[in-house]
Amino acid sequence: MMRASVRFGLLFVVIVSAGVLVNAWAYLGEARVVRKELKDFPERVGGWQQTGSDQKLDKATMEVLRASDYLLRDYRNADGGTANFYVGYYATQRDGATYHSPLNCLPGSGWIMSEPGKVAITSSDGRTFSANKYVIQNAGQVPVADGTFACTLT
Repeated sequence: MMRASVRFGLLFVVIVSAGVLVNAWAYLGEARVVRKELKDFPERVGGWQQTGSDQKLDKATMEVLRASDYLLRDYRNADGGTANFYVGYYATQRDGATYHSPLNCLPGSGWIMSEPGKVAITSSDGRTFSANKYVIQNAGQVPVADGTFACTLT
């Protein structure tokens, strides 16, 4: 019969090995994506044309946001409608580095999000992807744009 201390030692080695294996699998198993930078997003999307330069977020905002890459720019359509477009990219979805959802951030800052839906966006090379669409307003102001949208790329 095995002595209790030997059994304890074997059990300890098995548990520690399993812990190391599970943690290594979690950290090494995350996909690495080859992608273009968000600054290369088209200046024209359907009937919408970029106005002005890409906007930059301040350091304090970036420390909270923790996005690996982001794009913040304004668009205008032929009817004079305007849209402020934000998209953030997160290279990892680990705890402490997760996406910063507009569904939490905007209402927390006093914005009202209404008319949720989806919109199909076709890029200049003909590829189409789906994005979330909302009309947003703050403190009774006129909505930022009819068809304002934010998307989280996955």
